[in-house]
Amino acid sequence: MCESCASTCLQDDEASALTRCIHLSWECAAVCDGMTKSLLGGSKYAQDWVLLCIEVCEDCAAECERHDHPCCRACAEACRACARVCGELLLTLA
Repeated sequence: MCESCASTCLQDDEASALTRCIHLSWECAAVCDGMTKSLLGGSKYAQDWVLLCIEVCEDCAAECERHDHPCCRACAEACRACARVCGELLLTLA
């Protein structure tokens, strides 16, 4: 969802006003990917990745909520859901 949001925002006529949204969306996608790989690989840093994912997802959601674009709203919802699931996941990693 984050990659889709960033790509869509880049094509917007006023992409310069969406710079922070675009950057956070790309970063969020990268962090979520890194977290997934760390979990699948049994990394000793998995818990750190999950904590980082929660933080980046919450930041991305907050930024996306500032914009009245359908892709931004969908991205914010996905990021909020991801942060919730990651919070639950932390309980299993402790």
